[in-house]
Amino acid sequence: MRSPDDYYAILGVLPTAEAVVIRAAYRALSLKYHPDTWSGDKAEATCRMQQLNEAYDVLSDPSKRERYDSGRANTNDDFDFGNETMRSAFKDAETEQETDWSFAVEYYPDLADSLSRLRKVSDKLAFEYRSELLASKDFARRHQVADMLENRFLARYFGKDAKIVLLAKELIKMGHKAGARELNRAVSVLGTADPEKIITRIEEKYLRERNTKPRLATLARYVLETHYVSDAKALLQELGGEVGYRKEGGFLLSTEKVIVQLDGGEHKFENDYEMTQWVITVVAPKYV
Repeated sequence: MRSPDDYYAILGVLPTAEAVVIRAAYRALSLKYHPDTWSGDKAEATCRMQQLNEAYDVLSDPSKRERYDSGRANTNDDFDFGNETMRSAFKDAETEQETDWSFAVEYYPDLADSLSRLRKVSDKLAFEYRSELLASKDFARRHQVADMLENRFLARYFGKDAKIVLLAKELIKMGHKAGARELNRAVSVLGTADPEKIITRIEEKYLRERNTKPRLATLARYVLETHYVSDAKALLQELGGEVGYRKEGGFLLSTEKVIVQLDGGEHKFENDYEMTQWVITVVAPKYV
């Protein structure tokens, strides 16, 4: 287990966690471990509360958190897919959210699907998603929020190369924890200047059965399953296309269009959602 001064571990959140997630975790854990309500050893509760208070004092203050982050070792320990010991804190914090979250799911049933997808990547990521939506109440953007959080998580541990990120998603989905960890380490040590070298090695070790299937088919299936903007963009990039944004109209009535350059043609959309629907209905089915 981590040393007591790892404040993110104490609260059970990711190092990228927003302030709202920090508060949610602290609130839930404080309710559980407060000496007045803790049913176990009072000394244990007192010690735990001291750690929680210290962690929250630093991570809730932007200046203190910045100084703490600058001196904190950036290790692969943050990249956690199944360590039961490290799950305990945010499991406790999740319990405090359960009633409100279940109520929200009654109105937006597809929240359960998004949460399940993020949980396959990281339980901490799923907790961050729930905390963000319950605090912001921006449920209309629930899919965009899930997409943004997942992309940020994957970029932190696998870089921004679309092909490597796609491989990471596949490893995670298939439950290849060792493969995902090795890919994380390869990116950390080698960088992404030669992504094919990394991809080939990981595929040889962990995805021999999958190697007979075209990569395009794998990515197309992801788009059809997730409906995520990021996966749609990754498919277009794999096909040699480009996705950009262009402002059109007058100064007061200007709008930003999504422009896709693909196979020598230009396709214009009102927003990312419309572009993604086009990829789902027109582009992806060609490669499944």
